[in-house]
Amino acid sequence: MIDPVPRSRKRIAPFRLHRPGTIDEAVTARAALPNSAFMGGGIDLLNGMKTGVEWTDIVLLRDIAELRTITVGEGYISIGSGVRLNELGRNGLVLDALPDVAAAWAPIANVRIRHQGTVGGNLMARKAHYDILPVLMATGATVVFATVDGPIELPAAWLSSSTKPAAFGALLTEVRIPAGARVLKHDRSHLPGFLVTVGHNGDGAWHAAVAGAHDLPRVARLDLPAGADLPLSPALARRVAEDWCNGLPIMRERVNISGVWRRRAVPVVLSRLLVGTATSRKASAA
Repeated sequence: MIDPVPRSRKRIAPFRLHRPGTIDEAVTARAALPNSAFMGGGIDLLNGMKTGVEWTDIVLLRDIAELRTITVGEGYISIGSGVRLNELGRNGLVLDALPDVAAAWAPIANVRIRHQGTVGGNLMARKAHYDILPVLMATGATVVFATVDGPIELPAAWLSSSTKPAAFGALLTEVRIPAGARVLKHDRSHLPGFLVTVGHNGDGAWHAAVAGAHDLPRVARLDLPAGADLPLSPALARRVAEDWCNGLPIMRERVNISGVWRRRAVPVVLSRLLVGTATSRKASAA
């Protein structure tokens, strides 16, 4: 008899499903269940369970309407953690306020994942090459968690630290992107090797983020000469890209993709971005 479960997968262990209707109910349920996890779209969570990760309780977030909203705050755009990936590049509010950000996120993954996956799932999966976090890091965004003790707002770059958010049982509720944020370019043409994002939070300081080259995305400010702004001349762009790359940790080795190749390729791609100009999807369609 042929085993219906592939050898690389396992049968999902039994678990209890909880369906809270509010953020407070979800956080309270998660805090009371020591071996539990939140589930939005469920793509990465279920894939993990199919490879042997066991949870006794799953707290489903699909019934919490406030997690699926996109609103304008005081100086920022708030995107709920339950917003589907497909909406990021199509939502009118995001297109009007942050067209460069919307254009960067429009081609995330494939059609199936874009319609099923959520912002929170993409971020909390903490995968090295996922698109949303490097854009948030390059634009100076923050993330908001709900806990039993109240909300916590942290820089988006905190998600690239070694601390695991699940350690304090918090629920990611929204991301806040500065209203003046810009993404000059989000280059994902070298995936699965790496992707590079160049952006700023509206104060004129440009940052670059790289994902896929390390265990988690990295971001650092671009050291531009006084008075210089993008785009740069080719020679200056190469120097700035190399200096930026020299400040990063050693790039990781992976089957068929070496750290040495990444170290050579990342500054080349970044320098091209610093020389070129980018046009938002909305502007291109106008």
